Amino acid sequence: MKTKITDSLLTLAQKVYTAAITPTEKQVRTTLFFAGVSLLALGLSVDGLAQFTNTNYNDGKISNPMNAFWTYCEGSLGALVMVTAGLVCIIATTKGRYKVALLYLGLAVGGFITRSMIGTFFDDNNIIE
Repeated sequence: MKTKITDSLLTLAQKVYTAAITPTEKQVRTTLFFAGVSLLALGLSVDGLAQFTNTNYNDGKISNPMNAFWTYCEGSLGALVMVTAGLVCIIATTKGRYKVALLYLGLAVGGFITRSMIGTFFDDNNIIE
């Protein structure tokens, strides 16, 4: 009886060792399938538990840099880009580069329109000034 159990354990150990060292394609697919199913089950259970907790999300780390960015775009940096694009448009026109002039004209007009579009499409009441 003892040798039968020992032989079966030895056979099992040899099969596990062989599967770990040189797995067949079927073993690899099965392992990856069960790993994927377990990851999905774990991820879905964590998401389900997150719905029942009260968390306060602080978006200050995102909103403050974005507010500063839009302030620069609407303010001094936007004016600098607009004026520079207008001057380059005039210089390109005098040199006969009309396609480049149209490009910079579009950039200058876009910089001018940005100021009104920000207030129209985004909440600009909280922009830091």
